[in-house]
Amino acid sequence: MARSGCIVALGALAAAAAVGPALADNYTINSYSVPNDTNVTITDTYLNINAEGAGAGGISISVTDTTKNTTSQMLVWCSDISNVLGTPGSYTLDTLSSNIGQANYNYLDSTKVNQVNALLTAMSSGLINPINATTSAALQAAIWEVIYQSGDSGYNVTSGNFFIGSYSGDDVTTVESDANQYLSYVTGGTWLPNTNDTVEPFQP
Repeated sequence: MARSGCIVALGALAAAAAVGPALADNYTINSYSVPNDTNVTITDTYLNINAEGAGAGGISISVTDTTKNTTSQMLVWCSDISNVLGTPGSYTLDTLSSNIGQANYNYLDSTKVNQVNALLTAMSSGLINPINATTSAALQAAIWEVIYQSGDSGYNVTSGNFFIGSYSGDDVTTVESDANQYLSYVTGGTWLPNTNDTVEPFQP
């Protein structure tokens, strides 16, 4: 992501849990890029963030498991709009059900964790395809909406205490529409979480 002051990566794709990172291990994030992003503004009235620019989309990171001394490339998603992803930086994995930096009003309950899991499962299983600048940004916006919007239903990335808008001339109309469609699939039960996999954020 290209926005200063916004990123800690959401760190376990649903499809990779069996062979992916383990909670007990320590990690170094070596480098990152956002190959498919769209510029958006982020507003969160609870966090006093007002129309701050961000590049929304999946983050390709090189991560070294320093416990096992293995390095891999992963596609992850931003889960913390209040912090910067540092590279190189030392991280551990945590559970998404812990408070991951947002204001105390929005402790992530099991419903929200399952909703984020369902969004990632849809992406990893090809229901969101192809991954391009629009769909990647829409998935990121949907994840942010679940994490930061109060309540766990009635999501809309264009209104509420958390919302996105246009930035740097990028048209985000389709991003907003797609994100809201993804959220309706999750809350309506069309897209379900993968109960065999967990969603884990990298924490500094």
